[in-house]
Amino acid sequence: MHLRFELPPHPAAELLQDLRHLLEEVTPHVQILEPDHAVLDVTGALRFWNRTAAQTARLIQLRAVSLIAVTARRSPEWKTVCAHRSCESSKNARSTSGPAARPSRV
Repeated sequence: MHLRFELPPHPAAELLQDLRHLLEEVTPHVQILEPDHAVLDVTGALRFWNRTAAQTARLIQLRAVSLIAVTARRSPEWKTVCAHRSCESSKNARSTSGPAARPSRV
């Protein structure tokens, strides 16, 4: 998931630490590319939070604005990637939801 944050021109180090901590509360897989841009791997977080990728992004947006007064926006290409991953995740969940059927011996 690609997120961009609207930060002041020269953000304080404390604000950046708060932002990183907020993201790591959702998923431990966080990479800050620039002070205002982050990439998150939310693959495991989707199941933990019991949300879709879009709902997880909205959760991050709401937490960022309410806890540290920072607006977060998703990158446009993120929607396509997340939609594809959500479909793959739901297919995998359906195919692995029960015990594997064994071929019967005759």
